[in-house]
Amino acid sequence: MGNLLGAPVTEKETHRGCTPEGLAWGVSSMQGWRIHMEDAHICQPFLYAEERIAKKGDGGGGGGDGDDNNDDAKMDDEGDGGGEPKKFVKIPVPGHSLFAVYDGHGGSFAAEYSGMNFCRVLARQVKFVKYAKMFREESERKKKEEEEKNGGEED
Repeated sequence: MGNLLGAPVTEKETHRGCTPEGLAWGVSSMQGWRIHMEDAHICQPFLYAEERIAKKGDGGGGGGDGDDNNDDAKMDDEGDGGGEPKKFVKIPVPGHSLFAVYDGHGGSFAAEYSGMNFCRVLARQVKFVKYAKMFREESERKKKEEEEKNGGEED
């Protein structure tokens, strides 16, 4: 295995935090014997979906009730290959977090790409946008029911 150092790099990069709901998290990475760091990770303490904002005459957004084909997965962030940049509206998904570790296994490209792009790709999936909207509506409904229930007891 020619991709090893004579001695391990033991310096660690550590991050920690806490979600708004109180979930404490931490991550630490170390290069070790490899020539380059090959691993990547995601520590996303809050999630949101991104629904495409339709341009005039566009026919609809990315998270509408159309089919489940996700055109955004076929295009870069700048739009349709050279046109205007696409615009998205963020839909928060409270109480949701994402933590992932990507092991490079002899190369860093797949791990780095996944670490940098997974959240964006997930956020723009039609089904995830639908889930975020459904979750938000259900949360608002439950909050309203709870307020009505508590309001009725105080009288």
